[in-house]
Amino acid sequence: QMNSMHQLGYVNVKPNTFVYNACLNAFAKSEGNADQATQLLDIMEEQFAKGDLSLKPDVVSYTTCISALANTQSLESGEMADKLLKRMMERYLIDGDKDAKPNTVTYLAAVRAWMTSASVAKAGDGRGSPMIAKAGDG
Repeated sequence: QMNSMHQLGYVNVKPNTFVYNACLNAFAKSEGNADQATQLLDIMEEQFAKGDLSLKPDVVSYTTCISALANTQSLESGEMADKLLKRMMERYLIDGDKDAKPNTVTYLAAVRAWMTSASVAKAGDGRGSPMIAKAGDG
């Protein structure tokens, strides 16, 4: 809705990273909305790539999406969390974006996604999370 108003000429109602992060947080706290959270993060990344600096995803954006995945208790939650973690690491290490550097809260959210995922049963065969394993290397 805010985007629509902004497109109509209301310059002061343009949503920014803070507003999007608040929406991501709402999705993360309501079980089963991880898809909406990741779609919103995708929009942020796309708009930022097109030059909209006000929608730059940060550690809060990614961590909140990973938390949303942890709250879904889906079979793929752990793997999807790892994919987001990989995107963060690429932005931080390859692009040099210090705002995307994963922190302790990020890694804990990813661990929680694996724990609440049915995929955690597969971790017993030594597979586990490759991105979380790399956390100890850095």
